[in-house]
Amino acid sequence: MENKNTILALILMLLVWSGFTYFFPPTPVDTIIAEESAPSQNNGTTDILGEKSVSTFVDTVGPVIPSTEPVVEKNFVVENSKFIAIFSTVGGRIISLQLKDYRVENNVESNFVSVIDKSNGVPSTSLNSTGNLSIHETLVYDIDVDDSVIITSPRSLEFVALTASGLQVTKSYKFNPDTYDISYSINLKNASGQTLNGNINVSLQSFWNDEMEGNRLEFVGPASYSNEELFTDDVEDISEEATRYSTLVQWSGFETKYFISSIITSKQDDLVQLTVSKQSNAVVNAFEFSPIVLSPSQSKSYDLTLFYGPKDLSVLNAVGSNLSAAIDFGFFKILAKPLHVVLNFFYKYVGNYGIAIILLTVILKLIFWPLTQKSYVSMKAMQTLQPEMKKLREKYRSDKEGLNRKMMELYKEHRVNPLGGCLPMFVQIPVFFALYKVLLDTIELRHAPFMFWITDLSIKDPYYITPLVMGLTMFIQQKLTPSTMDPMQAKMMMAMPVVFTFMFLNFPAGLVIYWLVNNLLTIFQQYLIYKKPA
Repeated sequence: MENKNTILALILMLLVWSGFTYFFPPTPVDTIIAEESAPSQNNGTTDILGEKSVSTFVDTVGPVIPSTEPVVEKNFVVENSKFIAIFSTVGGRIISLQLKDYRVENNVESNFVSVIDKSNGVPSTSLNSTGNLSIHETLVYDIDVDDSVIITSPRSLEFVALTASGLQVTKSYKFNPDTYDISYSINLKNASGQTLNGNINVSLQSFWNDEMEGNRLEFVGPASYSNEELFTDDVEDISEEATRYSTLVQWSGFETKYFISSIITSKQDDLVQLTVSKQSNAVVNAFEFSPIVLSPSQSKSYDLTLFYGPKDLSVLNAVGSNLSAAIDFGFFKILAKPLHVVLNFFYKYVGNYGIAIILLTVILKLIFWPLTQKSYVSMKAMQTLQPEMKKLREKYRSDKEGLNRKMMELYKEHRVNPLGGCLPMFVQIPVFFALYKVLLDTIELRHAPFMFWITDLSIKDPYYITPLVMGLTMFIQQKLTPSTMDPMQAKMMMAMPVVFTFMFLNFPAGLVIYWLVNNLLTIFQQYLIYKKPA
């Protein structure tokens, strides 16, 4: 019976170790994040404009109209406080979009993060049709804009084109000065003398290569919100067979660890299905709408929203349509979300996420102080009973039932719970994992400095100082913890600080700081408990 506490302690350590290994594997140093894998572009816009043949931007996944002469496209810039976008009259769509608040590297000279890069040959969105509507990717639109457009107040831009069948297509983009989302409306008007009919397909297209593949920790690929639930599709799977969603699709897009591109449908009644597939070098999220029949002069409109921006909870919540579901805090999200709120609350006042992590760690330690206190008091009491337990083991060496009965009487007499040292620790595990998920996934820690040599809390300590100090605190903590183990078990437990130190070497600095501060507070609590006379 006295070994149950030891066994539970070993199980607890193995659970934490295994859980970290499975749910939070170290990120390889040379991992290529999707938004940083595309060729770099200049921060300015003057050198990326100009007229080019449409053959430069031929859609790799959509239909192309054969042409004997190349069509000259016209590009222009739309800029607000959040992004710099380049639009093309060919297809009437965005061909480049850079986020002004985020840079590829952690320095002011680095390029802005590109969520749409025209150099990879994959268009951002496409509008296709069946029947005699005759909408093609290379349809050239007219727009009364000759130069850059700076958005200082809500403004709309309209692209207008006429198809060979006489369908007038109007794409309207509405911008706000301080948001990432773009209202995207499509109006189809029959300007011919005959009835036009067919299906409309609106799709988001995202560049893909195998180097962009994520891991258990960092999902990279298509994500969709359907029937009040988030779904993610592995690119390898949709390369073999497309995935189809047909119920209550609110949005679908392509996400990396920190950024997302998406089309929001606002639950349009005429949406038939969403198809997510891999075609050539692109992931395609295609929305298929109900068949339409347009008599002469009749029109049909579709109202959508485009979002290209960060997976920032406050930003996504402001957009609505459950886009915030793109941030998946995992199994313990019911705990992770309030922890994320508290972390940002502290940051609002201290202006440093490293200090905010420390304050959050202190608050959690105070909340769990009574449980931890009970745990270590129980361990100390068990250690005090060791001489009497040894006598009972010798006396009842050949009588297991008698030994267990006497042990229980001994525990009852001294009011000691043999499980009291481990059970409080198990209660804290969900909170630990929830906080780890927050610190691993939150974009706020990306390029966020702490102090001294730690200039980015989202990556590992470049000099491995904090994980080594963390390992030392784990060793001290174990030395201070009363043990009822035999020498072999004690040696096994003493190996845990070494294991955790190696495991934490490549973990984000923000995680290591949390664990280090928690260890220091635990050592302080142990000191207060064990300095008291028995």
